[in-house]
Amino acid sequence: MLDFIKRLLHRKSAIIGVGIAVFFTLIAVLAPVLTVYPNAYQPQAWYASTPYSMPAWIRYLPGLSHYSTTLYLPSNPVAEFKSPGSLKAWNISTLGGTRGVSVTLNTTYGPSGIQAQRLASTLINTGPGSLQIVAVGPTNTNITLTYSFRYTGLPTDLYVQYATNPVVKGSGIMSIEGYLVNPQHRVFWVLDSGTTATLNSSSAFQPLVGGGWQLVSAGTLSPSTMPWSQSIPLSELPFAARVFSQQAFSHSGVYTFRLTVNVDLPKGSAAKVYLSDVRIVVFGQTFGLLGTDNNGASVWSEFVYGARTSLLIGFIASVLIVVIGLMFGLIAGYFGGAFDMVLVAINDILLVIPFLPLLITLGTLVFVLHINIGKVYLIIILISLLSWPGTARIIRSQTLSLRNRAYVKASAGFGAGWPHIVFRHILPELAGILFAQLAIDVPAVIGIEAGLDFLGLGITGFPTWGNMIGFASSLFSAQNAFLWWWILPPGLGLTVLGVAFYSLGEAVRQEITVRRK
Repeated sequence: MLDFIKRLLHRKSAIIGVGIAVFFTLIAVLAPVLTVYPNAYQPQAWYASTPYSMPAWIRYLPGLSHYSTTLYLPSNPVAEFKSPGSLKAWNISTLGGTRGVSVTLNTTYGPSGIQAQRLASTLINTGPGSLQIVAVGPTNTNITLTYSFRYTGLPTDLYVQYATNPVVKGSGIMSIEGYLVNPQHRVFWVLDSGTTATLNSSSAFQPLVGGGWQLVSAGTLSPSTMPWSQSIPLSELPFAARVFSQQAFSHSGVYTFRLTVNVDLPKGSAAKVYLSDVRIVVFGQTFGLLGTDNNGASVWSEFVYGARTSLLIGFIASVLIVVIGLMFGLIAGYFGGAFDMVLVAINDILLVIPFLPLLITLGTLVFVLHINIGKVYLIIILISLLSWPGTARIIRSQTLSLRNRAYVKASAGFGAGWPHIVFRHILPELAGILFAQLAIDVPAVIGIEAGLDFLGLGITGFPTWGNMIGFASSLFSAQNAFLWWWILPPGLGLTVLGVAFYSLGEAVRQEITVRRK
């Protein structure tokens, strides 16, 4: 067997096939490392960037450098007030004096209990770690946190958020305001919140209530949450994101996000403000290796986990097909008789009946009968049960040939039983054929599973290559560049994987032919 493998790997087609198969296998195995979104069809993975964002690498192509990219800030999780390094990541200054005011890092207390939908771009209930601001009256002070970043191009959306738990005792007032300052030093008011609305508060004011953590957020796609929207005509509100992008990001350079905590306390009053999960997301026109889908989820994540699903189903079903086909083919070929006739009849019947309609009918019947079984297991079982006769017929034919060879008859003449003959003389000769059949079955099963998913009859709650092609083909148009970054990867994956296994199977077949000669 080792000699057979060594000779096989001297063939270029086998090397190419093995190399491609190993590449996709590594992608499937390392999926949790390659992406942070295990299921891109869940809301937690949505809006990693704006829907239909193109791959980030297109910015390096000639004439496309003006495309903007998605930027998550602070770029380092350290800056989210979860470790001592946070105070260095932000520039913190105090206006109005520091008497009675302290700014420290609390590493044991952080956001929890916030009732909000978690998306890929949001930070929700991240746990211990927050900036703690303590003020004792009388004082009127502003604590300002600034974070600078460089950006080029026009973004599609700006999202800002923070989590806070303010506690004010007495008649004091506390407010938190957020501003974006562009390279031309134009200031854009993007956040307005506090315990009591101040005179300069906007209609986008978000009240803060002590006693628990709450999330304050704003985005240009929801202009009612952003004070800046009051500065544009009502007719432009539906296009607020585009207007903001053109006004605020008209020039490349260094931008500054400024978060100001205003505390006004009379004598006898005190305030304690916890601040955490500060995040700014500048959504661009490009994102990641393969862009995003209609939900803003990472297409790369879908591709990686789609490869894992396809290979898993393909390999398990193919092994079952080969094992079942081997068992029935051996029995029919070695013992013959009625079992052989039944096998041939089953094979002929399944060759006449269209495979895909039969598969769909049986799958529908299972659900009509309320048989509780997962879609993945159902697909594996049905494909295996409907696909083994072809393998069994090949094994039967080879077993008939081997059974009539002189050394097999001689072994039987010396009193060897059928187990000895089958396991000692026949199975070793079938090893190469079984391997070739396995290599042929894997891409066939993957193609069948992808076809079912494409039709919406297969796996629906998890990314697969068939789902990717099916969903993208129902949404593509000239307006979204025909979603080439969403359709091509799974299509190429299916094609390349099929060619790889075909090359491997063909190399095995050629080696078996040479060996027989």
